[in-house]
Amino acid sequence: MPAVHQRIFLIPKEKADTFRVYEIASTDDGEIGEPMAERLARTFFIDPVTERFEFQPPDAAPPLKACIVWYKDGVYDAEGDMALYAIRRLGLAQGIAKIKFGRGHWLKEIPPGLFNPLVERLQMP
Repeated sequence: MPAVHQRIFLIPKEKADTFRVYEIASTDDGEIGEPMAERLARTFFIDPVTERFEFQPPDAAPPLKACIVWYKDGVYDAEGDMALYAIRRLGLAQGIAKIKFGRGHWLKEIPPGLFNPLVERLQMP
């Protein structure tokens, strides 16, 4: 069975141009459902005073569009690895193989310098 991916979008409660995204990949025999992802979001990822979370890409007011900057495969993702390390230390990593971190932006158009194309890729959710 292929790994299942669940994304957690952390959206600032106050108006902001950016948001954070964590993509959680399950082990081959594991499954990351919304109840487990919600538990991780509430106990580890989110700052409940300043953020809320969603499992779908956040909507942006027109004419803005959401985009996510991810590290390319093979580039070390320190924040994703540290999140996985911490979740394992807390005993919450059953069935989790990998965590990837992404930076989300609401934009009208892609400005130069938003991401480094040598090590990052841009995704429009």
